[in-house]
Amino acid sequence: MANQNSAKLSFEEAIQELEGIVRQLEEGKIPLEEAVTAYERGVSLRQHCEIKLQEAKLRVEKISISSNGEPKLEPFSPLPEE
Repeated sequence: MANQNSAKLSFEEAIQELEGIVRQLEEGKIPLEEAVTAYERGVSLRQHCEIKLQEAKLRVEKISISSNGEPKLEPFSPLPEE
């Protein structure tokens, strides 16, 4: 498991590392202390990914047409969750 600071990781790198940690924990073949350390790293990576997703969401805009027929940018709002 890499000890790289999660703040320097891209979203994709963080997800890849997080998936590896999940695999290790699901296999249950690592000692307890390593499992706890891996879990803590996983929590940190999850938080990092949530921040990256929020940052991306704030940057995404949708193009719509105003009442006078001109294109305009609006903040993107996803479909409501069911």
